[in-house]
Amino acid sequence: MGHEFDDDMEEVPYKPSGLICEVCGYDDSIQCMLWNQDIGDDEPSQVLCGEHAAKEGYCCCCGTFCAGMTSFDFHHPGYCDNCYDQVKADCGEDDEEDDWYQW
Repeated sequence: MGHEFDDDMEEVPYKPSGLICEVCGYDDSIQCMLWNQDIGDDEPSQVLCGEHAAKEGYCCCCGTFCAGMTSFDFHHPGYCDNCYDQVKADCGEDDEEDDWYQW
């Protein structure tokens, strides 16, 4: 998301992650995590592209499992709260007032 810059404020060229989606073979995928707190498992559960990650219940940006959360399923489908806020900020739409309903 957004542009990355080095220490000299030069734009860093985009590089694909090199991870291959287990479903479609796309080579710019993310590690999807279904962390098991009981055993401390921090190995990726799956490697999926953003589209397939969202379909499986993972955030399409960070890979955190979020299915079943109201915000993930309805308010901003496919994104966890943190990534959705970051996308809004990157797009210049970071307005705290939008998050609160005024009756």
